[in-house]
Amino acid sequence: MKKLMHMKNLYRHLFTVSAVVLIQANAGAALIHEYRFDGNLNDSAGSWNAVGQGSPQLVNGSAPQGSGYLSLNGSSSLRISSTGLPANFTIAAWFSNPLGIVGPQTIIANGASGGNASGFKLFANRWESTAHNNGAIVVETGTGSSGAGVASPDGAVANNQWHHIVFVANRSSSTGSLYCDGLAVGQGSIKSGFSLFGDLYIGKMSNDAYPLNGYIDDVRIYDSALTASEAQALSAVPEPGTTALWAGSMLAVVALLKRVHGKYRWILARRLST
Repeated sequence: MKKLMHMKNLYRHLFTVSAVVLIQANAGAALIHEYRFDGNLNDSAGSWNAVGQGSPQLVNGSAPQGSGYLSLNGSSSLRISSTGLPANFTIAAWFSNPLGIVGPQTIIANGASGGNASGFKLFANRWESTAHNNGAIVVETGTGSSGAGVASPDGAVANNQWHHIVFVANRSSSTGSLYCDGLAVGQGSIKSGFSLFGDLYIGKMSNDAYPLNGYIDDVRIYDSALTASEAQALSAVPEPGTTALWAGSMLAVVALLKRVHGKYRWILARRLST
């Protein structure tokens, strides 16, 4: 009986490994830009290297991903020269507001402050609240003459904790989706015609408004609108480097399944015959 239980647990473990590998494969989307902040501001997935403004600090220490993270003090930020985002895209990042700074804390944006301003802004803390430190995650999109946005409920993020934020922009369907720590926290209408162009800014809006006084790590940009399951998986599953990694992992899992299956089939046969 112990061997049978061990076999059952092992198969469950292998199934979990297989599921993780399949999530990593994500054939429908490509990681086109990534900022790990492990000692530099480089784009590890593309060619849009970031430039520091106001002396941002790279911290070598405990981070959600990798060996370091970016620290911004409210007067520092990053500028990324962009040739334009894809028509539909997904942005993911780790974020922390360690000091509980009040007011909107910008994570990434290509637009200025103001609900109708052209472009998009992803930030924490709605300014409509009298407390201005409500822990909501907000994205605003605008065409210059009109705007629309999506927000999570208050309290989605807590002070002095790392949180994983995902914004899925599906301009084709005029919908935006927000995820926090692997949970869906907001979905609604966005402007299908919001600008994809203009430089990207990490830690402030394009007019220097609402700077971040906190931490950022592992900013990623994907070339499509991820599905809900793909977006939720990002908070726990690292991105594979290449398709070859996925293929090799799957071969290893299949080989292990065959070996384990053969072994336990013999054990079962022997036990049933005695």
